[in-house]
Amino acid sequence: MKGVKFILGIDGDKSEVQSVLLDRSRFTTLTKAKSWLKKHGFKFDMIEQTDNFFRARQTDPSKYSRFATIDARPRKNPETAEQMVEEFHGRPPVGETVVQETINVPKLADLGKLVSMVIGFDDGDIEVDFYGENLRLASNAKGTQLYIVGEKVDLSELVEPDRDIVEVGDLVSVTYETDKHHIDPDSPVGMYEHKFGEEGGDLPILLWNCITGELLIVGGDYVVKPEGIVN
Repeated sequence: MKGVKFILGIDGDKSEVQSVLLDRSRFTTLTKAKSWLKKHGFKFDMIEQTDNFFRARQTDPSKYSRFATIDARPRKNPETAEQMVEEFHGRPPVGETVVQETINVPKLADLGKLVSMVIGFDDGDIEVDFYGENLRLASNAKGTQLYIVGEKVDLSELVEPDRDIVEVGDLVSVTYETDKHHIDPDSPVGMYEHKFGEEGGDLPILLWNCITGELLIVGGDYVVKPEGIVN
């Protein structure tokens, strides 16, 4: 969106919009700035005026250790896995699309190396470490479906493989290693943890194909955006 910038507040491996900057050459009055913020779901009760911008605070800046400013671009659903890769990583794709023929999806956008996940069971949560295995976290082009691709996985110590496909439990969180050049150009590679349902959305369910060793993510109210996985 021309004339709009986001200040991202960064704390460790998490980032979120701390303030919205609206260029006063485009948003010529405070009323126009508030109208845009309201239309796009941003807070508009704390707005500072500078010579060039209206700055709408979204969260307390003291929460963060550092900040990054990015241009807001109109987000259309990516039509290809390559476009999703470029939006998510903030750089052109360099072989980051992966093919997974068994799920009948021609190309997926590679989000990063799957490090671990937390699975919710009736008697508590269990963290499963995948760092030593060749597993990748990926999504479809629209960012509406996550996939786990790579090596065959054995979860027989957690669930009884009494059917071809079994429900493992709620997918509470995923930790993955990736690079995000648009968030931190100087040090783009890092670990990111996404906790599903942080904003009240439903948790996805993790299924395990005992025959092929595939992990399947079903349901959930998440979506993949340039800043990461959100829900």
